[in-house]
Amino acid sequence: MECTATELKQKSGQVLDNAQREPVKILKHGRTYAVLLSAQDYAEFEAYRQGTENPPATEPLAPAEPVAETQPTPTTDAPAPKKQNKLKVSLQEFFS
Repeated sequence: MECTATELKQKSGQVLDNAQREPVKILKHGRTYAVLLSAQDYAEFEAYRQGTENPPATEPLAPAEPVAETQPTPTTDAPAPKKQNKLKVSLQEFFS
């Protein structure tokens, strides 16, 4: 999504709400001037930029639910699936 600096001034609440769902490009004189991100997206971006795998949580995490006993436990012999950093992909797509 994108909006002009004037629209940001007039509809700041709506633009902030939109930034919770996706990055918002702020245009000034027809050019991208800034990008507004949610706090979680920014934390993930900073973690990616600093090379850390797990970004700090911006809000307290909910307690984990107990795992049902009928579920098999993973073995140590099998490699864990690689977690894809979705922010890395979405930022690359966003700026391309």
